[in-house]
Order: sequence, then C-alpha cells, then structure tokens
Amino acid sequence: MSVAAVDKPTSIETSYESIPAELQALAQWVVWRYEWRKGKWTKVPYQAARPRVEASSTDPATWGTFEQALAAVAEADGIGFVFSPDDPYTGVDLDALTPETEWAIRKLDSYTEKSVSGRGAHVIVKSALKEGKGRRKGDFEIYSQSRYFAMTGVPLDGRLHRIAPRQAEVDAVMGRLLGEDKPDAPRLPPTPIDASDQWILERMFSAKNGRNVSALWMGYTDGYTSHSDADAALCCHLAFWTGRDPERIDRLFRQSNLYREKWERASYRDPTIDGAIRLTKEVYTPASERPSGVVAEVEGGTSDVCPRKTGPFSCSSPPQICATT
Repeated sequence: MSVAAVDKPTSIETSYESIPAELQALAQWVVWRYEWRKGKWTKVPYQAARPRVEASSTDPATWGTFEQALAAVAEADGIGFVFSPDDPYTGVDLDALTPETEWAIRKLDSYTEKSVSGRGAHVIVKSALKEGKGRRKGDFEIYSQSRYFAMTGVPLDGRLHRIAPRQAEVDAVMGRLLGEDKPDAPRLPPTPIDASDQWILERMFSAKNGRNVSALWMGYTDGYTSHSDADAALCCHLAFWTGRDPERIDRLFRQSNLYREKWERASYRDPTIDGAIRLTKEVYTPASERPSGVVAEVEGGTSDVCPRKTGPFSCSSPPQICATT
C-alpha cells in the first residue's frame, strides 16, 4: 500500500506551555515527525538542535532543551520528552480510554495529558520500576527509560497538573493491568553482623569476586546496562555482607563512588535496597561460625553478571560467594 493511499494521522492542538516546569527544565527533549515505515505511520524522533538528524532515546547526546524543541517544532510534527535512568520519572502511555485505563488514571492521580491522537492519555509520576525499563500489554505501556513520549501539554479534564510521587500506586497498576498480582518474594529478616564497617569492607574486597566488587565500589559501571543496574548490583553485594541490614546498606553505599544525587530520592533508593534484600536468601557468616563444608549462596546480584543486561534484580543463575578469611 502506498503512502498516498493512507492519510497521515491528525493531531490535536497542543498546549506546550502547560507541560510541568520540572520537565521543561531538563535537557531531555526531541522533536518528532510522522514517517511511513514498515507499512505504518511512525513517530520518528529528531534532534531538537538539528531537526533533520535523527535522535535516539538511549543517547543523551542527541537530546536538547525544551526551548530548542520549541524552536524546531515548525520543522516537525511535535515535541517529545525522553525518559532517562537518571531522572525520577515514569511514564504511563494509555492508547485508549477504557474502564481499566481510566481506573489507572484515577489511581495514579498525577500529571495527565491527552495523547497526540486525542484518544488516549499519558500519565507521568515519580517512581521506580522494579523490573527494568518498562512493560507493555494491550492499551497499557509503562516506561522509566529508553523511551520518549510525544507530548501535547493538553491536560485531561480533572487531573492534577503536577507530577506526584506514586510508587505504591504504580506497583498496584502494573499488578492489575499486566496481570502480575503476585506477591513479592518474601523479605527475610536482617541478621546483623557484629563487626565494623571497615571489617566488612575488607572481607568483601578480599573475597574471590572481590576485584569485581571493588571495581563497582570505585564507580566503574562497564558491562552494566545503566548506572542504576550497577547500583542494584552493589546493593546485592552489600546485602550479603551486611546480613540484609538496610540501614547499613544505605550507609556503606553512600561511601562508594557510585553514590550520586539520585540516591537521595527515596522513590529510587528504597526500592533498590528492598529488591537487593529480597534476593539475598543467604548472608555472610564468619568462618568461625560456619558449619564445616558450608558455602554461602546468594540468589541474584552477587555474581559477575548480575544484574547486567537482564535488568535490575535478575540473574541467569544463582551465584556463590566464598569468603577468604
């Protein structure tokens, strides 16, 4: 079928000035144009500073400021906001307004705008996603990175104009609309280790995988899909060596070179620590207290490959740690 035989989609009138100021302040903007690709119209992102050069939702070097996007929109069909692992935002894309998606809008109760077509909606909240970048099922999509939303700024009637923290609500919506109403893995109680922070760090760095843990501690994220995945990996190591002690995990993480301003956001820090604790089925036991022949085993995060590539808090196989004491 030729392009001429298929009308280009129409878009609603926009109100970009109504987009929340906190999003406008970020250099995470692109412009987009409708293009006929693979038998359908597709919203293709282009650079705000160079609107004839394609942009990538995974390459910050191709993003620009809100002002640049507005200046370039005359050469495009609209502007878009890119979600990054370094921001606190999660975007919910609802292709149609159905009883289920309208329930989600009410549940999330945050900034909500009409979609470009006018038939759906976008909801933006402050939250973390426990299982990586995002998911899609039917009319429901949710992303926290590596995607952009074609923004309109046209508020859905009766919805908040501010972006609200909604971690519990996001978890509930995902559980219902993705059919994942399953209980989380049990969070085993902490078994604090009676030793100084320095003693724990020395044991952790001298373990068989200590070189890799030390690299993480020093801030090297090579091999991880994002800085956030590296954060999750270090927290899994710390959960093992601290006996699943959340306060100590937090305190030690702050001493590492992975620490950054994002860690101060409870909506990011708390789920990261909680996820690590839930995966840590066994904890470090000093050799003097360990039954003969027993090797501690940890599910997730403590191997050299977790949580690389497969997303936070996931592993291809349970690793083992043998401390050298």
